[in-house]
Formats: sequence, C-alpha cells, structure tokens
Amino acid sequence: MIFLSVENSFRVTSLRSSNLGQVRDTIKSELNFFDDNFDKIYVTGGGSYKYSDEIKRQFGNFSMFDEMESIVKGAFFSLNKLKNNQMAKPKFPTILANVGTGASFIFIDEKGKFNRIGGTNIAGGTLTGLYSLSSKQNCTMNLSDCIKNGIKNNVDILVSDIYGKEYVGAGLEGSVVAGSLAKVDNYNGIDWTSDICASSAFMICSNLVHLLYLYASVNGALSILFSGSFVMIPSISTLLKNIASEKFSGKFESHILDFGGYLGCFGIASELFSE
Repeated sequence: MIFLSVENSFRVTSLRSSNLGQVRDTIKSELNFFDDNFDKIYVTGGGSYKYSDEIKRQFGNFSMFDEMESIVKGAFFSLNKLKNNQMAKPKFPTILANVGTGASFIFIDEKGKFNRIGGTNIAGGTLTGLYSLSSKQNCTMNLSDCIKNGIKNNVDILVSDIYGKEYVGAGLEGSVVAGSLAKVDNYNGIDWTSDICASSAFMICSNLVHLLYLYASVNGALSILFSGSFVMIPSISTLLKNIASEKFSGKFESHILDFGGYLGCFGIASELFSE
C-alpha cells in the first residue's frame, strides 16, 4: 500500500511488492501527485523490512511503523474519523481478523490495548495460489468474477454424494460440504477454474469464521471485525458476510471494515494527524 499525505489530506493506493521499483510512477498515475520531492516517507508491513534497502535507495531516509500497531490504530481511525463510514461502532472487546496472504486474529479492548491471539495460514495466499494453478486452463475472468460465477458443488463432495441423501443420524443435510475440491481428481480437458475458485473461497471463509467463533468464545470477545486485502475482494466480502451472519447469529456481532485493506496506512495517518 502507498499512503500519501498532501496538505492535511491523504491519498492511498496499492502496489505489489514485485513492482516496488515503480513507486514514483504509481504515485503520479494513481494518486495524481507529480512533485518528486517528498518531505517524509513512512512505511509499514513486512515489505518495509524486506525491501528497506530499496526504499532507502529511492527515497533516502524513511520512518518505519510497526505493522500490527498500525493496523489496530488504523481500525480505530477508520471507525472514528472516516466521514463516509456508515458502520455502527462495534462492541468491545473485539477480535480484528486481518486477512491478507495469511490471517492474524488480534484481540482489542475498548482502550485500544491489543495482542495477537492466533491466526491461520489458510487465507488469501491459498486462494490466489489455487487460482493461479487452475487458471492455466486459460480462464479469462478475474478472481472475483471466477468466485461469483463458479459452482462449488461441481468440485466438492457433499454429504448427499456419500449417503445419497442427508445423514439424519448426525443431523447433516445433504447439501453440507463433506470434502472441498474432492471431486477434482483430474482435469479431463475441462476448465474448472471458476468452480475451484468458488469452492476454495467458501472453504477459506468457512474456516476463518469457524476459527473466529472459537477464538471469540474462549477469549470473551463480543464482536469480530474483518479487514485486509482479502476481504476487499467483492465476492469474498459478500460470501464472508453471509457465512459470518449464519454462524455468529445471536452470539457475536461481525463487521467488515470500510477500506479494510488500508488500515496500515490509516494507522500512520492517525499518528501524523495527532501531531
């Protein structure tokens, strides 16, 4: 992510780490800022450590902010400062699930004190990896459209595929997924990309929601917030809302933060604008 502060306002955009050499061009094309002189450079996230030498080569000295602290401060900034934020204030304590390549579950109290209580490696990176593998079948749709248009039952084994109907003894309806992607034993020349993406998205979102239900129950959280680049994918956002609403109903509130993929930038903004 790129955060640009200009005369007490700020602009944000995203940039893949592999395109780090194009930072200046991105600032000009995406943020409409054409001055090559920057007063201060602020960075956060894993890339700020991994690519610190390259950042210094391009911009000279810069200030580094801790990623998790920036994300938490960014969440409060998003909730309290963004004018177009229509979300009701969550109940505290809350768990912030920041989902990108992997996921971190951060427990936060009403005063902003936080600690990471868990996470999972099955998240956005898993989905994009499976999409990259399956899209070698020449799929022309982007990831979000693949998820939206795919039919997961084409590649998942359902309870009804095993029992022929529902499993009454265990209280399982026939439509329950027994094994994600379990029908994909070979491609046979068929383009499974959309179906694989739909199945993978459901699997990952379901896993996240079930894990968060357990973490919230054990740690006494009253609400769950979702953020990160993964949840900014439109079809993922919709899917996550539906699964969370069903699983958390009557137990926990859940919200997807507006602009949740930019919380690190917002955390830096909160520091700058409080000075």
